[in-house]
Amino acid sequence: MKKRVLALAALFFASIIILEACAENNSADENTESEEKTTTSDFDVETTEPEESDGPQTDPKDPDARIEMEKMYSDGYSVIEIPKIAGSYLSSAESVNADISAIYKIFAAYEGASSEESYCRIISYPCTTDRYINIIITVTEYPSEGSQGDFAVWCYDKAEGRQVTFKDALELAGVTTDGLISAVNDHVSKEGVMFSDVYSIGFRIKKDGDVEFFADIYLRESENGEEYRKIFIIDGNDVTDYDGQKLIPLSEVDEISGLWCRNN
Repeated sequence: MKKRVLALAALFFASIIILEACAENNSADENTESEEKTTTSDFDVETTEPEESDGPQTDPKDPDARIEMEKMYSDGYSVIEIPKIAGSYLSSAESVNADISAIYKIFAAYEGASSEESYCRIISYPCTTDRYINIIITVTEYPSEGSQGDFAVWCYDKAEGRQVTFKDALELAGVTTDGLISAVNDHVSKEGVMFSDVYSIGFRIKKDGDVEFFADIYLRESENGEEYRKIFIIDGNDVTDYDGQKLIPLSEVDEISGLWCRNN
């Protein structure tokens, strides 16, 4: 049985690949009902796949949609940044907000209860373009035992008033899931590390319209070595290692006062 993708990486499966779907059914049925639901077993968070649009519109369906911060908490240990899509009345934007709120509820107990021995960091990277709203967050609980943590991403199309699906992102980038995995495999092989499996893949759409992918991968140092996870950034033909610091360049992050990534 393939490894299960944990809940933070599967909260919004339209923009993050679920491992079984990736490995066992890369050409999945395109006629799946738009209201089909998936439940993640680790956190029991239920999400709904966004409705497909009829196509691009002349006038934006959701022109006033924007990113605002719902919560910005810091106590010297924990950092909790919860963004939301504001200015929208459409259910697709509300679905994004519900997913993000579900993450907050999981870690809200750290507020007022953090310590040097136990704390969390939910770091937000809001990235808005003329057409797209990208919300990227990284989530790490400490002690982290060497893990880079998890990421979750949402991409919202203001022109069509809907969430952008992973399939949309692949088509826009002109790549396939297998192509992304192959690129990471080639990259790690040059470093003498063995590719083992996929944990999750997400994406954002940049200001120039290019798609940047994030791949959380299981690796091994040797055939019988213990697995560990590492995040890679795939931008066109370039694959780079995430250094655990800032997932998105600050030049591409929205100018929102107080963001942790801008001050640390």
